[in-house]
Amino acid sequence: MRSSNSAGLPDTVVGLGQAGDVPITGDWDGAGHTQIGVFRPSGNVFALRHDDGSVTSLAFGDPEDVPDPGMWDHNGHAQMAVYRPSTATFIVRHDDGSVSSERLGEPGDTPLVGDWDGVGHAQMGVFRPAPGPGDSNTFALRHDDGSVSTAKYGEAGDLPVVGDWLGTGRTTYGTYRPANATFALSNAYAGRGGSVFAFGEPGDVPVTGAW
Repeated sequence: MRSSNSAGLPDTVVGLGQAGDVPITGDWDGAGHTQIGVFRPSGNVFALRHDDGSVTSLAFGDPEDVPDPGMWDHNGHAQMAVYRPSTATFIVRHDDGSVSSERLGEPGDTPLVGDWDGVGHAQMGVFRPAPGPGDSNTFALRHDDGSVSTAKYGEAGDLPVVGDWLGTGRTTYGTYRPANATFALSNAYAGRGGSVFAFGEPGDVPVTGAW
């Protein structure tokens, strides 16, 4: 995994996982910053890398599931979760081993996790790819009161990314265009214009976090 930052610090590269793994990020230890990990679909295994370089693993989910860890329990560290595309269901594993689930979106949507409202815990969302050239992607974000807000952003072929780009305490959305390795980040919640920049190489998979 390769990371970029806006503080003028050198980029870092860390090796983790194997071919076929899906990159994930989260604050596994309550360290106050993002840590890296991977999800191995072949065994439904989360492998989490800690600051000391050690790696712990946990099996959770089914072969079709998409990983979606986040601070679901508002207790300072991330819990494991998956999204089941066939039923458009988020399934969260809590620290005590119990599991809760909730439906959002439609089959084929890509799951999103972020603190859309600045409430201090993860909230659910989905990304619906543009149906064709000239159309826009749709972000649908679920709030704690059960309401869902939607926004159009990006175009066909983009991948979704989410993060607190301005350090406002609220997560917003953006896209990564693999064809030209370009991030386009919306600052809609902050009432400011977005930013666009190139990073990586064509074909890379984007990851975001508070490194």
